[in-house]
Amino acid sequence: MQIGGQPAQVKFSGLTPGAIGLYQLNVRIPQNAPSRDSDLVVSLPPVFDEWAIYAGPISRDGMPMKISLQ
Repeated sequence: MQIGGQPAQVKFSGLTPGAIGLYQLNVRIPQNAPSRDSDLVVSLPPVFDEWAIYAGPISRDGMPMKISLQ
């Protein structure tokens, strides 16, 4: 994971307790991360399944996903 082009330490990655289907990332923001609008880049391993329930902006091919933070 990167924030503003800087590596960020993932403290927790998993399903959110009490919320069905919600995935949570707890991340330590790097000290040298920019103090302006930044991009959050999450890299996930490829997911291989026969059907997809969610057609949203989740990368299912292992390519990094980029989210703009404002």
